[in-house]
Amino acid sequence: MASAQPKLLESISDKLILLPPHEIKDIAKKFDEIIKDKIRTDNEVKVEGKRTNCDKKREKRTKKCVMQKVELVELQNVEFQDIEPHKHSEDSLDSFDAIIPICNGCNGECTYCITRLARGKLRSYPFDIIVEQARNALARGQKELRLTAQDTAAYGLDLETGIRLPELVKAISHLGGNDYRIRLGMMNPNTATEIIDGLIDVYKEENVYKFAHIPVQSGDDEILKMMGRRYTSYEYRSLISRLRDAHPELSLSTDVIAGFPGETETQFENTCKLIEEVKPDIINIKGFSPRAGTKAALLPRLHKDIIKSRTKVLTEIRNRISYEKYKGMIGRKVRAFVVEHGKRKDTRMCRTDNYIMVVVKGEYDLGDFVDVEITDATHWYLTGRVL
Repeated sequence: MASAQPKLLESISDKLILLPPHEIKDIAKKFDEIIKDKIRTDNEVKVEGKRTNCDKKREKRTKKCVMQKVELVELQNVEFQDIEPHKHSEDSLDSFDAIIPICNGCNGECTYCITRLARGKLRSYPFDIIVEQARNALARGQKELRLTAQDTAAYGLDLETGIRLPELVKAISHLGGNDYRIRLGMMNPNTATEIIDGLIDVYKEENVYKFAHIPVQSGDDEILKMMGRRYTSYEYRSLISRLRDAHPELSLSTDVIAGFPGETETQFENTCKLIEEVKPDIINIKGFSPRAGTKAALLPRLHKDIIKSRTKVLTEIRNRISYEKYKGMIGRKVRAFVVEHGKRKDTRMCRTDNYIMVVVKGEYDLGDFVDVEITDATHWYLTGRVL
């Protein structure tokens, strides 16, 4: 097959659809749209692209309810040419926040991850185009710029310019004024370590949230090795220590997989110890679930009851740590950025400078800054009174 531009969806005919494999969520969404179009017909639908199996429930539902047959065919000999950042839909242009992808794909080799297989190797978007997207978002009145990628810290590794994430964020933070905020997306520990000095410097910018999402996945070195993660538990601790030494108020989010194949009780306890020591503000916990096509899917699995039990233990640790940290903020006065309307008409949801959620009373405009005294806390968010 000749080289193909990586469009999100290219209709070949009314019976054949080409879905490039590098945009999983978009593929899933488009797949649903195709199904709706085909639901009253007997046409056979063929999908060309690397099979991802990211959503087995979606596929089962599709097969059962809609069509006689869905054939997933391996995409052969397709060269994906230079790509551009995601184009926002008309709806997203009216939103308060702007989601700005800075790169796609990943150079990691995590044994459990289907996303890297589907999206391919790292492809960083051009520096000038990203900065222009940020400038345009601000011109539209969007005040929260979210830089996203599978690994934002890997930005620029594939470019010859030498520009990495810190230089990119610095440029966006200097587009004018401090009435907007920039949130850095997920960073892998090994790539974040490579640019640690630059990250420390970037977090000094007033309009950059003092927030870092750095997944650890496990606190045991042997499990990390089996996962294909390119760091040790010591290196993760060291990275977080350096960031917090420079920015004590930094808010940390992390991810943990409970019950990875072969994980012993001792290895699980090592993960719990790391979490207790590092004390992340946010912990995203997931019990191991195999993804077809990954190396980890071939490993002997733990019993589902063990995975469930370990997930419960981590959840209890997470809730306790978060509540203790947030409870310690009661009585403090902070500056907060109004980002959403609350569930109740007379409330607003705000973000502190380190991205902690604060709910306040009052009908303030999105983008307003308010001085708040923290009056209450849960393990999810704070409640405050506007001064």
